[in-house]
Amino acid sequence: MATMHDVAKKAGVSIATVSAVINGGVKVSDKLTKRVQEAIREVGYRPNIVARSLKTGGTKTLVCIVPGIINPIYAEIAQAIEVFANAKGYAVFLCNAQEDCKLQRKYLHLSRSMQVAGGIIIPAAELDVPVQQLEQDLGAPLVVVDRAPLEASIDSVVVDNFEAAERAVSLLINLGHRRIGAIASYPLSTTSLQRISGYEAAMAKAHLSTEGLIRQNCSNVERAKSAVCDLMSSENRPTALFATYEHAGMGVVQGLNSLGLSYPKDVSFITFDGNAWADALHPSITRIRQPTENMGREAVRLALERIESKSELSARRLVLQTEFILKDSCAAHVAGHDANPPDKTG
Repeated sequence: MATMHDVAKKAGVSIATVSAVINGGVKVSDKLTKRVQEAIREVGYRPNIVARSLKTGGTKTLVCIVPGIINPIYAEIAQAIEVFANAKGYAVFLCNAQEDCKLQRKYLHLSRSMQVAGGIIIPAAELDVPVQQLEQDLGAPLVVVDRAPLEASIDSVVVDNFEAAERAVSLLINLGHRRIGAIASYPLSTTSLQRISGYEAAMAKAHLSTEGLIRQNCSNVERAKSAVCDLMSSENRPTALFATYEHAGMGVVQGLNSLGLSYPKDVSFITFDGNAWADALHPSITRIRQPTENMGREAVRLALERIESKSELSARRLVLQTEFILKDSCAAHVAGHDANPPDKTG
């Protein structure tokens, strides 16, 4: 492997000059800079970023940890983080914690050993996300996205999950639906809890019961499908469904298909997210869209401001607006239209 000594010998300059060209800080003439750069290409020198970070106290890198890269929303946020960080001269390491708190901590410790400048994390599902401990494990500024506790003591970027869910369920109520089922993800996820709370608040305001209508832990498409089949095969099945996240929404579609039911004819349906597939289906699906690009952009902005700030900054919490997209999956409930539960076929 080529070294700085090899570059200096090839260029006919001192190692100090090579270092100045690579690291900046010391002015080097254009002529010498060009000579050193040509020597770097010819000998194939590649700077050791980790070794350099041990000397300089950090790298222009960020770590981005997500709880599951197969979730399209997390993938969209991660991509936005990478795009905006790169535009500011920072590289991004992406880690998939697979909803495993131990693996998440391992990635934080690994990132600390690499001396990353900071991090952005969507935490694994926990009832009480230990945000301060996560930042201590990283040893650098950390921004929490999406699953941030209401009283998070570090920078965070979220949406108003409660308000969005309450609005969606209120629409179904205004259409005449009285039995509205909820298909939710991890019961320990702060995001899922906030969305179920919004659902329950809308139902309570209309003096409607939620007993037997909530299905939790639908953490993938298959579990959501199974929950829908169970719910829609009950004696007094729902006339509308609310899915609290992307994979739950997909599970609703698959579950209804397997039972030979359709929306909005047999059941009205609203989902959180569904950005990539909801419009491709017919009828298209009413949904709540999260501003994933803005979430990534703002997370990078908060992280870099804290990294580069020379003064103390208080914890900042940004609450971004969701977009309610009204499509064709919802219809007014017709009294007496409730059908007998279908036979389970899937």
